[in-house]
Amino acid sequence: MLKLRDISLKKRILLTNLLMIALPVSFLLVLGGLLFAGLKTTGTIREAELALLWQDKRDALSIQFAVSSLKSKADRGKQVIDMEADCRALERRGIASLIAKNGEVVYVSPGVDPQDLLASVRAVAGDSASFLRWDERGLALLYRAEKTRTIVIASGAVPFHEHPPKQDSLLHEVLEVLAYIFLAGMALIITMLGRYLARLLSEQIISPLEKLRLAADEIRRGNLDVSPAIDSADEIGEVGRSFDFMRRTLKEEKARREKYDENRKELIAGISHDLATPLTAIKGYASGILDGIAKNPEKERHYIEQIHRSACLMENMVENLFLFSKLDLKKIPFRLEIVDLADYLADFVADRRELFAARGLALSFSSDGKPCRAAIDRTQFPRVLLNFLENSIKYRRENLPAALHIRAEKSGENVLLSFTDNGQGVPSEALDKLFDSFYRTDRARTDTSKGSGLGLAIAREIVTACRGTIWAEANPAGGLILKISLPYKEEETTAERRSDT
Repeated sequence: MLKLRDISLKKRILLTNLLMIALPVSFLLVLGGLLFAGLKTTGTIREAELALLWQDKRDALSIQFAVSSLKSKADRGKQVIDMEADCRALERRGIASLIAKNGEVVYVSPGVDPQDLLASVRAVAGDSASFLRWDERGLALLYRAEKTRTIVIASGAVPFHEHPPKQDSLLHEVLEVLAYIFLAGMALIITMLGRYLARLLSEQIISPLEKLRLAADEIRRGNLDVSPAIDSADEIGEVGRSFDFMRRTLKEEKARREKYDENRKELIAGISHDLATPLTAIKGYASGILDGIAKNPEKERHYIEQIHRSACLMENMVENLFLFSKLDLKKIPFRLEIVDLADYLADFVADRRELFAARGLALSFSSDGKPCRAAIDRTQFPRVLLNFLENSIKYRRENLPAALHIRAEKSGENVLLSFTDNGQGVPSEALDKLFDSFYRTDRARTDTSKGSGLGLAIAREIVTACRGTIWAEANPAGGLILKISLPYKEEETTAERRSDT
């Protein structure tokens, strides 16, 4: 059901103005129409009743109306029966009348000699074809309608009074009181309607604007949880929804900024901590050499190897940090190519199986036999795979050969890649944090030899750039399952390949 608040503000203002104007105009039109209809239907038969509206000019109005009606009917050639009513109206006020057509008298007031009436009018009118005089001496009328050959003559000692004496009339007083009551009632109705419409329009405009103002004040104070809650379908409702969308956007941006600040602090703390360990080692071994602790070539070589190892670790950490920063700032260009990941991973495992077997990692691969086409960057995607392989070696369980099984399959509109190892695994509460920068399940963060904690964060950035998602699950048999989902791509046609080229 359409509500008033759902009507546009422009239409509501227009409707209010129309009602405030249309009501009094309609009242005047109805009143004038009723008066016109009364005059049209009653003619001169009810001239006394109509004259009640102007009591002090009743006789004059009736005589003027009758004379005008006789002249009009004579011009139109009306029958004498149509003109008798006007003649009788004049006769009731002492004015004799005569109507002649084609030189023959067709009507004369009772008891009046036509020759005497014509002589009295001629004495005043002289040789005029048409004549009308009505003053303090009385009324004399001679009207000749040449077209219809009709002559109207009227005469009577009824003087014209510009201000005749007022005659008291009970009916006139009643009608006058009713008219005043009616006009006062209409004025009251129009006033109340105007106030009601103004108040209603004010509630529909001022109240939502007040909600917007209060919400804006709360946002200015930093409170982004207050919604203006304007549910109307008009222009103010649209402004309210836009305002609320802005509020939600600011709230999300604030949350992202807080998360970014938190990550930045963790990043600085992680860099400081992870660089401190190899730097301390380098400083210690260098001091040992300078202080002469390494007294023989074997021990000196051992110290130098430790310094080199720590320097390489720091170099790898800085490279990973630099790569992560460029990925985070979207400064590394990605060239996506459609690749059948089942064939790609099968080749990847075949090429590296022996190399990683020598390091104690058994690689295996399987697929569902369906095409697994997805868009990847051939330069950056191997970093993701190598990171998974390195983690499987670093976090293997003691006295158990490390193993990693890779599987590719089509899942709905996506390609799903699974990397299942048999390593130490991760606590369930830490699964969602694995891809945060510098996160390790070891909260002491003392063993930097196992990496900087940026590997999975880099992997997430690369997978995201390939328009995919990455997550971790616990392996029921022990270990960890890393999964990647990429949008499935249909095989390119020859025309599309040429276009890309």
